[in-house]
Amino acid sequence: MKATRALLSTLFLAPLPSAFASDGLTIIPSVAFQMKTLSFDQTYSGFDENSAEFSTTLPVLNLSVTAVMQKFFVSAKYESSLADVSSATNETDRSGVDQPNLIAHEASDVDVERKDWSLTFGYNVWDSLNIFVGYLDGETTLTPEPFCGTPLSDPTCVESNRAFFQFFIGDAGLADNQAVYEQLYEENGFFGGVSYGLSLEGYGTLTMSAAYASMDGQYRDNANDPNEGFDGTFVPFNFEGDSTGFSLGLTWTGALGENTAYFLDLRRQSYSMSAVDSSSFVVPGRENLRLRTDEEMTGFTAGIQVYFDIL
Repeated sequence: MKATRALLSTLFLAPLPSAFASDGLTIIPSVAFQMKTLSFDQTYSGFDENSAEFSTTLPVLNLSVTAVMQKFFVSAKYESSLADVSSATNETDRSGVDQPNLIAHEASDVDVERKDWSLTFGYNVWDSLNIFVGYLDGETTLTPEPFCGTPLSDPTCVESNRAFFQFFIGDAGLADNQAVYEQLYEENGFFGGVSYGLSLEGYGTLTMSAAYASMDGQYRDNANDPNEGFDGTFVPFNFEGDSTGFSLGLTWTGALGENTAYFLDLRRQSYSMSAVDSSSFVVPGRENLRLRTDEEMTGFTAGIQVYFDIL
């Protein structure tokens, strides 16, 4: 059996080969299920500092395909949470009502969805040592639950919490061209890393990997998007800045048959973004707004790979 059939899941999102011993082309599709714990921590400053956080566990479907030829490989992967999971948030008390809300009010719920895709190019340097570079895009979508019982008659609630907008757009009275209020955290950019596999003859391959990413980050909502039916009614919530990411992974791969294998992957990912207000909405002091977002994900994945020798 070709050494390309000892695979690993390395990097942020892509399954990559750990060793190469063929001049031909091998195509390896895979499907996997993952349980991912996502922790989200956000701090807003510029007027009075405020912070919010939550943690939840998401069921995730992973789909990928890898092509290997000689010492080179390319891999594409897509993953998406299978259901929006609701999680309770914790938020500090605010001393004023003139700042936009972060996620949701204290003890309220937020629905969480996560999607990622990546494209990876790599080279087998020596034995089971690989280096790789690529591009990734990750999105966390948050749908805060509204909590203002009478938003129109409660100015404090209206001005201090953006989630109240969902009262107008998510239930009775929702216009046909209006969408539910959402917040989106996105990071995209380039990464690079290294992996190394230890082959245990007759059993399988244990692989360790590490990667670093330098990306652009954005945190925004859809309340000022005319395409969502809001007609620019609300104050824009749009922060942009630099984002960095780290990934550490440990993967076990074993044979199931001549052309199939299973893999078990434990992975820790972290993203951090420091952003400034990028909206064109002019308010004295708004130019000082800062938003820091820290996102950590720990995932355990189990999957199956199939090998097709093309050349």
